[in-house]
Amino acid sequence: KMVAVLQEAELRYRGKAVIEFIDLDEKPEAAARYKVMMIPTQIFYSADGKEVERHMGYLSFEEVEKIFEKMGVERSS
Repeated sequence: KMVAVLQEAELRYRGKAVIEFIDLDEKPEAAARYKVMMIPTQIFYSADGKEVERHMGYLSFEEVEKIFEKMGVERSS
């Protein structure tokens, strides 16, 4: 379910935000690097690389959009 949400976010925020999906089955070392305790986990970073928000569990596109709005990220034209 999260893959579809992230694909939609990637389309609507192209050039405004970097959306990266990491499959922990393929890259298990990323779990420790990003301190992932549950799948799915979404981590939002500011432009300068600081973690702004972390959410564990499913997140709808509308909820992702609200976080982007709070961060001041606008949709692509």
